[in-house]
Amino acid sequence: MLNNEIISERLRSERLRLGLKQTDVLKSIDVAIATLSNYETGKRSPDLEFLLKLGGFFTAT
Repeated sequence: MLNNEIISERLRSERLRLGLKQTDVLKSIDVAIATLSNYETGKRSPDLEFLLKLGGFFTAT
């Protein structure tokens, strides 16, 4: 299982690599900005449903 540090680092780096803002991601996967921010900083662990949505988002982008 991936730990929060790895997930948060990959989430943020992939978003920035694609030149996206947090709001770009939020609109597509229907999540609150505070939630995404907490995932990106490692303060909170994303659940499987979020990770699946996120995978679909980054695959389609």
